[in-house]
Amino acid sequence: LSEQALRRCMPDRPEFPDPLTGALAAARELLDDWLARTLDLPRRPEALAAARAALLGGAVPDWPAVLFAPPDAARDVSDALRAMMADPTPVSAPGAMPAQRIELFSLLDPLRHWRRGVSSPSEKTPS
Repeated sequence: LSEQALRRCMPDRPEFPDPLTGALAAARELLDDWLARTLDLPRRPEALAAARAALLGGAVPDWPAVLFAPPDAARDVSDALRAMMADPTPVSAPGAMPAQRIELFSLLDPLRHWRRGVSSPSEKTPS
């Protein structure tokens, strides 16, 4: 895995000038490839993130050994991962809430109004 990650993060990838960042991104890509292949997932970020969270969250206690095992050994793992995967959140929809004016409250407001000679709303008397 480390050799594959190093090959993927070689200097010919300008999007990662830092070798450590490139190696981490390459390792994540390799893990995502394995998850997509094992679970027959589409290459959507939401689905892969849910699978990655289930895997790293402890759904499979000895997942590094399974990662390097033959493909037939991953059947039990795929069932455990599918059971632990959270549903992705739905796409956010725009709300119909109108904009509200924010009125800030300060304990010094009555003093400021008094210095300006303006009566504060709490000092107004009904006419």
